[in-house]
Amino acid sequence: MGTILSSTGEIDYESEMAIGEKPCPRGIQAYGVPVKDESLQRYVNVLGNAVARNSIRPEILYRFVVIESPLYNAFACPGGIIFISSTLVKSMSNEAQLAAVLAHEVFPRGS
Repeated sequence: MGTILSSTGEIDYESEMAIGEKPCPRGIQAYGVPVKDESLQRYVNVLGNAVARNSIRPEILYRFVVIESPLYNAFACPGGIIFISSTLVKSMSNEAQLAAVLAHEVFPRGS
């Protein structure tokens, strides 16, 4: 939602980020807490931001968070906050698969 609104000029990035940060605590509560592996969090952020530099909105700050969850899931919140489950990350065979999932969340539908 935020990406669509921002791309049409109806909302600025700061407002979009505020909208995106509101559901984050609920999302963490519902889906899981961030994994404590700092090197994994850093790696996913480096890879995710490399993907995001090629998006239609490379100027925004994307944040990628690996959460402890038994689900195979990834989802994006407005403002560039992207969650990916530890189970989904562990199921990946290579970096390209992880990059594809992150790109799916970074690129808005229809772009």
